Amino acid sequence: MAKCLNCGAESWTVVERLGALETWRCDACGKEETMHVYKPGVDPVLPADLPPVFTVMARWTSKPTASQIGEMQVLFPRLKSLSAVSLLRKIRDEGVIELGRFTDSELKDREPQLKPLGIELERVPS
Repeated sequence: MAKCLNCGAESWTVVERLGALETWRCDACGKEETMHVYKPGVDPVLPADLPPVFTVMARWTSKPTASQIGEMQVLFPRLKSLSAVSLLRKIRDEGVIELGRFTDSELKDREPQLKPLGIELERVPS
């Protein structure tokens, strides 16, 4: 895949494979694109060592401040499409926010930054 139509970045991560369809997530903005990845009638060779992908949910242990929400939006660019007010409303109404689909290795660097923000993550198998 070439450039992200949303932000122009060229770095992607495969987050799901379903037959001939792959879902790719832009590493810069979090936009996901699903595409057909091989010609019909040709069996794909899929890597056997793909790490499991989880749907990651965030739960705040206390009401977040505007700066905590801003830090969260930096860590998870997909959240930038929502205003701080929308995020606060979603947290209040639902208690959790879906952050997207990630592997454990993608979350490894982010998790230490979440603890000071009062955020707990829940991994749901995809």
